[in-house]
Amino acid sequence: MKNNDNIQNLSDFDNKKLLIVEDDNPFRERLARSMEKKGLSSITS
Repeated sequence: MKNNDNIQNLSDFDNKKLLIVEDDNPFRERLARSMEKKGLSSITS
């Protein structure tokens, strides 16, 4: 079994922003929507 001491929950972070850089537009948008559903604010490029 792995040692998961370094894994943190999303709720442990104050800043919940994610920068997504991807050249496949449909994938980038799906990923951004998915992350927003998990409580992250995403910036895409």
